[in-house]
Amino acid sequence: MTEIAAQKNLSVSSVYRIMKRFYRPLNPFRTPLPKVLCFDEFKSVRGVSGAMSFIMMDGQTQRLLDIVENRQLPFLKRYFSHFSREIREAVEWIVIDMYAPYVSLVKKLFPKAQLIIDRFHIVQHIGRTFRNHRIKETNQLLK
Repeated sequence: MTEIAAQKNLSVSSVYRIMKRFYRPLNPFRTPLPKVLCFDEFKSVRGVSGAMSFIMMDGQTQRLLDIVENRQLPFLKRYFSHFSREIREAVEWIVIDMYAPYVSLVKKLFPKAQLIIDRFHIVQHIGRTFRNHRIKETNQLLK
C-alpha cells in the first residue's frame, strides 16, 4: 500500500479507503470466475502469514477480485479448491508473472486455461539477464 500511495501521491490511509470502497470479496462457493484472470503479488503488511500476498483481478474489467494473505502454493491450492471444478474449468486465460508456483497451480487446478506470461516481467527478465552478462564480461576483461 505504501508503494501505491507514493506512486499516486496519496496517503496510505487514502489508498486503504479507496481499495475498501471498490473491493468486493468473492463468495467462493457461488461466484463464477471471469474468463481472464490476472495473478500477481505484493509486499504484505505485518501480521499476515507470508512476506508476499496474492492478488487476483479480472483481466477484462481490471476489477479486483480477491486478496489472499499468502502467495505460497499450499495457501493458493486451498483457496482455489473452494471453487468447483466446473467454475475453474470455465477460466480460459490466466496472466501471471514468472513465479513458478503459479505455473504448477494453473496446470493442476485450471486444466483448460491458457497461461500468459505478462510482457512487463518478460522484458524485466531479459534486462536483468543482459545486465548480469554485461557485468560478467566486463569483469573478465578487467582481469
